[in-house]
Amino acid sequence: MADIARGTGLSRAQLCRLFSSQDMSVHATLREMRLLKSLSYLHQPKSGQLSIGAIAYACGFSDQAVFSKLGVRRG
Repeated sequence: MADIARGTGLSRAQLCRLFSSQDMSVHATLREMRLLKSLSYLHQPKSGQLSIGAIAYACGFSDQAVFSKLGVRRG
């Protein structure tokens, strides 16, 4: 969140205020974006060559355990 705030020239408080009128918080929005990115990885034909941990890391998750807790599985 700090990187987003810095990149947009806003403080963290300002960024949170902007999201306060939205359905999701800044963190929830970031998590949703990361999950969508992970799904695009999993739907690529060569995704079988990547470990779940590698996909989690590529999508900005701190580790595979966090990623797995969100219910992401290879289909």
